[in-house]
Amino acid sequence: MRLLRWVGIVAGSLLGLMIICLGIVYALSQRRISRHYDVAAHEIRVPTDSASLAWGAHVAETRGCTGCHTATLAGETFIDVPPFARLYTANL
Repeated sequence: MRLLRWVGIVAGSLLGLMIICLGIVYALSQRRISRHYDVAAHEIRVPTDSASLAWGAHVAETRGCTGCHTATLAGETFIDVPPFARLYTANL
């Protein structure tokens, strides 16, 4: 009987310790997830001359971008299998 009582006390202590450790891990991970970073914005220059547009069209065709992102690179529903996955391609 004494042995069973000690086993119960030790098991309860370990369970309590495990719950406390999980709580600490949860709190630390939530703190890290909710952290915000200040990132300085910078301007991106997008070329609009005909040579750059032709090069972009060539790259999109030869790299197969139009296979997933449509011919206009507008994006669409790529995979739609409800119980398994629903993937959308981005508007490029």
